[in-house]
Amino acid sequence: MLDDGIKAAAEDSFGRYQHEWVEMRLHIHELQGDCQSQIEDCRWLFCNTGGNLDYYHKLKKLVPPSDWMIFLKNMMAGMIFSCFGGHSNAADIYVEEKDYPRLFKTVSDVVMASVWICCLTMPAGFR
Repeated sequence: MLDDGIKAAAEDSFGRYQHEWVEMRLHIHELQGDCQSQIEDCRWLFCNTGGNLDYYHKLKKLVPPSDWMIFLKNMMAGMIFSCFGGHSNAADIYVEEKDYPRLFKTVSDVVMASVWICCLTMPAGFR
């Protein structure tokens, strides 16, 4: 029944309620102790909520430590993280993972984007 709700929500304009249906399914999988389904739901939720750190933390507990770095790299590979107000969930993850090369690249990208925005919005006389 939840799968039908998820499918119907996905077909709704913008899939507004889809993540709520997946949240309900995740809760049921948690009650059942179904680890693999929890991983699948958390991964979907992480990827479709802009890298919500709550799902990152749940995944880190669920995925075996020996598989974690490959899992995380693959999961984050195709994602575009927002950088609202200079903050990035990707940067927070890289700090927790002590992945300093990726952290540096993320911070550099944020700074460069901010500079470009300033340049584009600056009055013509100041450029």
